[in-house]
Amino acid sequence: MFNSIVELSMSDLNAFFDCAKRELVVIDLINILKAVDLSGNWERLLLLFEWVVYNLCLENVKLNNQIIEIMVILFEGLGH
Repeated sequence: MFNSIVELSMSDLNAFFDCAKRELVVIDLINILKAVDLSGNWERLLLLFEWVVYNLCLENVKLNNQIIEIMVILFEGLGH
């Protein structure tokens, strides 16, 4: 999953996320977000975060809170 996120073009990522929704539901999203951040791909990190919020978090409030918390921590580290 991580390799696809960092290797696909930015314009292809939303379609990839849509196709990989089942996998995104069952993987450890927190670790994927952290890995994308550590790779220096903050634009991809933001795109994944937005997709998760709009497509997965509506169904899972606990996930929503965890994802938002980790994004705040990651973006504070980037100085954003």
